[in-house]
Amino acid sequence: MGLLVSVYKNGRDSTAGGDSSKAVEICVINVPGPFEPDDHTPAFALVPNALNSVVLKPVHEPDNMMGPCFGGNYAATSDSRFDEAIEEMLGHRFYGAIPIHDRFDSWEAYDYLSR
Repeated sequence: MGLLVSVYKNGRDSTAGGDSSKAVEICVINVPGPFEPDDHTPAFALVPNALNSVVLKPVHEPDNMMGPCFGGNYAATSDSRFDEAIEEMLGHRFYGAIPIHDRFDSWEAYDYLSR
């Protein structure tokens, strides 16, 4: 069970085909809610990152790929359960859209793009 959040895109797919590129909403499975992930609302988890903030990462990650990393899309909702889950993770309130980290690259592409 989880909470549905809306996906906000910039008009181009910079995720290299990540789950958020095909979805209007995603299901955040570690935030309380009545929804189940499915083909139209893929499963994501809210996780803390190194910058004292949080990101959303897909639950199912491809093998032998580098990532996940930020692909340009964000997620947000007006549901207070989302804000409460973020506050519980960070220890302080947060307001705004959350970056979705669902871009995966082959190691060859990563090496080429990192030069």
